[in-house]
Amino acid sequence: MENTGAIAKQADRLRHRWNKFSELDAKGDNSLENVIELIDEWTADESGYDEQTYPQIETGLNQNRLSL
Repeated sequence: MENTGAIAKQADRLRHRWNKFSELDAKGDNSLENVIELIDEWTADESGYDEQTYPQIETGLNQNRLSL
């Protein structure tokens, strides 16, 4: 797979941004700007990482459904 390196780099960047967001949230700084910045980065991603991982996420969500 030729995009494997790019996908891994994007996954690392997203993981880093998520960790930063989580740290800010733990400190009580969960500003809308931080959330928007994180989502903007996710939506700009063209590495294919989301297409590769979504089936795994969907399977996990379906296996662990919460009933209301």
